[in-house]
Amino acid sequence: MRRPVEWVERAADGVRVTVRVTFRGTRSLRWQMRRADEAQWRYDMTATPEQWATLVATVEARYRRRAASWEDVLRVRRWRDEALAMLPSACPRADQIDLSGPVEETASLGSDDVARDAEIQDTSGASDGG
Repeated sequence: MRRPVEWVERAADGVRVTVRVTFRGTRSLRWQMRRADEAQWRYDMTATPEQWATLVATVEARYRRRAASWEDVLRVRRWRDEALAMLPSACPRADQIDLSGPVEETASLGSDDVARDAEIQDTSGASDGG
């Protein structure tokens, strides 16, 4: 795609955020973000699944208007799938972690668990002397 994709969204604190995706040929893209209360663009952002969905919807709309090719649509969908596969779904993002509360203790292995693990290791190491 020749033209960058750009849209405006609201941050959690209510500040307007402009998100821009610039395509670098057919091999990569670059996410940019600028808050209304900042003067400079930020290039170190990681796109959220919602932002990927907005990008795909925008490129598909451009395809319907003949402003993007079908290859562009497929390429953006592939990049989205690759990026979302790399995101840990069970792990919260750094800005969602609550560090103010007490640290929870982790459960230790009980003696039954250790004995069962030892039995599994013993049987998996045995071979048929055939």
